Amino acid sequence: MKIVGLCNFPIILMSTSPSIRSYKDLIVWQKSMNLVTSIYELSAHLPKEELYGLTAQMRRSAVAIPSLIAEGWNKAAKQDYTQLLKQARSIGAKLETQIEIVKNLKSTKSANYSSSEELLTEVMKMLFVMTKNRSAKKVVEEPTEGAKDEEAKDEVSV
Repeated sequence: MKIVGLCNFPIILMSTSPSIRSYKDLIVWQKSMNLVTSIYELSAHLPKEELYGLTAQMRRSAVAIPSLIAEGWNKAAKQDYTQLLKQARSIGAKLETQIEIVKNLKSTKSANYSSSEELLTEVMKMLFVMTKNRSAKKVVEEPTEGAKDEEAKDEVSV
């Protein structure tokens, strides 16, 4: 099992599979699926008048996160995958705001939102590291035009 750490926080890559064969092997996808379940349970405690408002928005946001991870995994271009991971992070921020709204509602004071908050925090950290690492790899893998010119000059002068 390959684990990447950030401040003693296990991150991302695989479950117990020897290699990543599918987005389903990604811990970030697995945790985001748990987040969906948690958000559905949390939103069930919202007032009925919120069924087409906050409840629907929270559920759509939660479902979008693992969906974008899966969609990105199946994109041919690395930059498309990175872009979809960034979108998942943006939606996570939206969901974080929606959870804060739930916490502020008088009618939801008895709701247990801590599980959803913890899962969302974990997923957001993982997505941050994944997008950061992919951006860093892009810089290493795709040198700028100036760097390419320098490499060409070095090859010619040898």
